[in-house]
Amino acid sequence: MAWKSCVLCLSVVAAAAGCNDDPEFSCDDPKYDNGTCDLDVTCGAPDIDCFTLFTTGEEAKAWWDAQTDFVAIKGSALPVTDSRYAATQALIDEGWEGYKAAHTVGKLADHKPFLVLIDNPAVNAFVLSPPPERQPGFAVMVNTGLVDLTDAQASKAWKIGVMMHEFEHAVGLHGKPEIKAGLTRFYVTDATSEKLGYQQMNDAGVQALFDSWGKYAQFVGFWSDMELGVMPLSPAVTPTQEHWNTFGLMGAYFRSTVVARAQQVNTAACNNAANAFLALRTEVMATLSPLDDGLTPSGTYAMSATNALVAVRDNCFSAATQVGTLITGLAGASMLPEATIRMEMPDDLEMQLDTRTIINAWASGSLFARQRMREIQAQFETMYGVPWSRLRYMSSEEAADDSSARTMLALGLEPDGAAQIVLHFIAVAGAPAVCDPLLASNSPLPYSENLPDDHHGGCWRVGHQRQIAADAMNMAKVRYEPILDAQPLRAGLVPESDTGASN
Repeated sequence: MAWKSCVLCLSVVAAAAGCNDDPEFSCDDPKYDNGTCDLDVTCGAPDIDCFTLFTTGEEAKAWWDAQTDFVAIKGSALPVTDSRYAATQALIDEGWEGYKAAHTVGKLADHKPFLVLIDNPAVNAFVLSPPPERQPGFAVMVNTGLVDLTDAQASKAWKIGVMMHEFEHAVGLHGKPEIKAGLTRFYVTDATSEKLGYQQMNDAGVQALFDSWGKYAQFVGFWSDMELGVMPLSPAVTPTQEHWNTFGLMGAYFRSTVVARAQQVNTAACNNAANAFLALRTEVMATLSPLDDGLTPSGTYAMSATNALVAVRDNCFSAATQVGTLITGLAGASMLPEATIRMEMPDDLEMQLDTRTIINAWASGSLFARQRMREIQAQFETMYGVPWSRLRYMSSEEAADDSSARTMLALGLEPDGAAQIVLHFIAVAGAPAVCDPLLASNSPLPYSENLPDDHHGGCWRVGHQRQIAADAMNMAKVRYEPILDAQPLRAGLVPESDTGASN
């Protein structure tokens, strides 16, 4: 049957070439379309039972309105009569045609993904990954911040690209923990070139080092620079759970603790000490690289950090306010059970925090954890012969980028649209100005130092989506040649060699 050729297509090139679905799709696997969501069907398409399907935009909106816990965080849905709704739904419809041309979707081909227009100024889109007991909706939630971008700000390809990235999360069932885990694989790339993640096998040694490194990073953040010294880096705003990946649990709550304490003490000495600390934090965060999220602290920064923390401790915290452990304080601030925090924390870091008063524990813990992170990085370099910056891992976010690039290619549009949205509107300010010259010269693109964030950085993602598109054309030259003839893609996208292309 025709669907079997689609399965073969997927198994050989991991959907890079794609294939059209038979309008009369059938599946010999009895688990497919049996009323229960099965994640291990052998049909090369996701089980249609895993989705909440809609027949109208109003139904999709009503479904979203019922997800009250997510509505409170993400925003309310606007009515389908909104003047922006029809044009945005048309973009999703166009994207869906490209998606079906590049992926095997089974009986989902008979259904329409609907738009849920979210009243939110953030330039983004998303799909709902509800708890396992709730089915994902066959819909894309698109923020008005993305919809309202003008043609001069974002091309149609950019908008469709990010929507199709999110749509892959839904169709690929990335909200299911076992699916997401199955996509993840760790590996080492070459010193000067990039391997494609979907083609790699998982390296257990790389994964073990990453996991060990990550246990410290989740408490002090992903920066391991020794020049940071004892400084607990923190967000400039009231921390949310999203800040934990960047600054770690210890860092995320340090600034708010100092600010609250300064307001409570309200003396000139304490206020001056708190302001000096905040200024030092601002100084180092101003060095944040738009390419790889790295910091470049000055050579005197470590000493300044020590002096700032000593001043905060001596002028804002009396001996009585330092009684107890930092771990207890973190539990209260994060609303996590203390037992959970201790279970997640490496034993040697836990000992550092338990044997010191609170501010001293913050300082000592930051210094100690970063030292351990550097030791793990050095171990990686010894084992694999390349810098820590060459560690790579395939993630569900990368899988969604791969899917989006292939969908865009099938539509004859720029394959890097999803990444361009990130680069221009979500990444560090100034990212396009430093990224574009590297892309134009085909220079190596840095992987983000923020390894806990599995998006891998805006500039790297643009280059990666172009690389995926080139790979797809190489694997299925006949399929994409008409598209290239009709609408040439960006310079540098087509591979230099046709090795491996079908004729």
